[in-house]
Amino acid sequence: MMTFIREKSQGWFAWLIVGSICLVFALWGVRSYLYSAQAGNTVAKVNGTNITQQQLSVVYNQFKRQKEMSLGANYSPSKVSSTALKKKALQSIISNVVLTNAATSAGFRAAPELVEATLVKMPVFQVNGAFSEARFQQVLNGMMYSPDQLFNEISDNILVGQLQFGFINSAFALPSEVKQAIQLINQRRTFVYAVLPVSRFLSSVKLPQNAVNDYYKQNPKEFQIPASVSIEYIQLSVSGLMKKINPTAEQIKSYYETNIASYTKPKKWQLAHILISVPMRVTASQKAKAKKKIDLIVSEIKAGQKFSSLANKYSNDKMTAYNGGVLAWRNEGQFASELRPVLRNLKKNGDISTPVYVAGQGYEILKVINMRSAIILPFSSVKKKVFQAYKQRQAERQFADMSDQLSNITYESPNSLQPAAKKLGLTIQTTPMFTKSGKKVQKILQNPKVIEMAFSDEVVSQNDNSDPVNLNDNVMLVLRAKKYVPAKVKPLSEVSAVIEKKLKSGEATKQAQARGKQILAALDGGLSQRAAASKYRFSWKLANNAGRNSRSINMGILMLAFKSPVPSKTMMKVNTGDSLGNGNFAVISLSRVIPGSTNLSRVQKTIYGKGTENAFGQLEYMAYVNGLMKKAKIKKFKQAPGQ
Repeated sequence: MMTFIREKSQGWFAWLIVGSICLVFALWGVRSYLYSAQAGNTVAKVNGTNITQQQLSVVYNQFKRQKEMSLGANYSPSKVSSTALKKKALQSIISNVVLTNAATSAGFRAAPELVEATLVKMPVFQVNGAFSEARFQQVLNGMMYSPDQLFNEISDNILVGQLQFGFINSAFALPSEVKQAIQLINQRRTFVYAVLPVSRFLSSVKLPQNAVNDYYKQNPKEFQIPASVSIEYIQLSVSGLMKKINPTAEQIKSYYETNIASYTKPKKWQLAHILISVPMRVTASQKAKAKKKIDLIVSEIKAGQKFSSLANKYSNDKMTAYNGGVLAWRNEGQFASELRPVLRNLKKNGDISTPVYVAGQGYEILKVINMRSAIILPFSSVKKKVFQAYKQRQAERQFADMSDQLSNITYESPNSLQPAAKKLGLTIQTTPMFTKSGKKVQKILQNPKVIEMAFSDEVVSQNDNSDPVNLNDNVMLVLRAKKYVPAKVKPLSEVSAVIEKKLKSGEATKQAQARGKQILAALDGGLSQRAAASKYRFSWKLANNAGRNSRSINMGILMLAFKSPVPSKTMMKVNTGDSLGNGNFAVISLSRVIPGSTNLSRVQKTIYGKGTENAFGQLEYMAYVNGLMKKAKIKKFKQAPGQ
């Protein structure tokens, strides 16, 4: 298995593992994902392993963020949905612990080389498409997270992947099973069917005298008009402040000269290199072995050996070794921090550096192939960019100062936005009435943060200014309710017709079901199809040699027909029926089943075979997981209020 996994480390398997890990980084951010499972309230224990409140919070917030992203402005958190998400998050952690423990107990291991290969493919640690040791250290240091903790997280993901793909890739299907699958998938059936429309029974439905009134009293939430509010708000933004800034020519020129580095194309090098790599978690003996090898290469360079030949022979960077170790053009910032001082000492083409040790990568020797000097862009060519950059810088400074003022003034004058608007030169804007979940006509109302704040108790009940809402790093607003209409139930007079229609439709559906079952009983009792159609006043339609995806037949009817048992010598016709999604009732009489043709090309048979094997593997894996979950000793603890 490990051989298979290692072989796949450069292909789809590795990218699947990387993708699953990177998805977490993208959706919830590095800090949340890398938040270590420190001591805390234990919410569950699985086979002796504690699951803490911190772990649950991380996964819960990840699920919540996914839901927010998928629903957008329609997202409206509630106590019920939060409870469901927490249960889902906890179950996800429990399943992962069970599977990881099972994989470890079964002898599965994630080789350090595979963990490292996965790590270097993670975009969060890449700069310009390549793994950056400097970026790696920067992220981990910022998160106060050790490399070992991250390696363990990746290792667990790989272990679970090994389990699943072990089942899928070891499953097999016999030729007879593949043949049976082909015959089943491509099977065709001949049957007659009839649809009893619910509309046929509506005219005969008579409701009890108080049915509408009783339904109205028993289901008030169904007729509730949701609470609505209109708000007024003041918005502070960097872009808005930029429009008010009109710098002089002297200010622009001075800004250009002060920030000349920003308008300079940096010096670039085209280098060749020889890399003797070491593992990410290198031991002293491994490092010494690499040093000995790089010293040998240095001696061969001094002896007159060609750098390109030595790169081709020794370098562990196989992407460049075939080309004499030549790298793409780079500026200083694109090199590891350990290499930058060395670059400054390489003065001309052909210069070769002494060996440099780069943490996490290995020993490296550089040779200058070509150099491009730094180029200062003339003021005339970047004047527009300088103009915008100056305005941006000034606006950001104003934003930082004015955001504090906005917070203070709206807090000190909680009953009006006017003082803050006047002091800061901002315009009070308003919105039409809107509900939590209704369609939002203004862009500002498509932000879940604004919606949540607009319906907060602070705003609608206390009628105070809201706390500042940060839409992003460059936009802040404060809002208050202009008008608020609480939720209320529509009067019976407005909804009585809707209730009556609904009740009649429900009763008509029941009558259609009863009539359909009556027809089926008659057919099973020996009544002919023609006699049944005449007696119960309906007509049959023929579906001849229909496939599973026949477009001319309602999908609900097709599903019923293909779920029906196969006719036999003792039962020449099989009768079945059920309600369709719209309340209509379908009656089906199946007379013939034709196995799918196995006269397929070799390629088609191979595809069917692989699909059958994968299906078997998935079923076996699901059965294995279910078995582990049943055997696992799982104890859930009651969480503290508010958690």
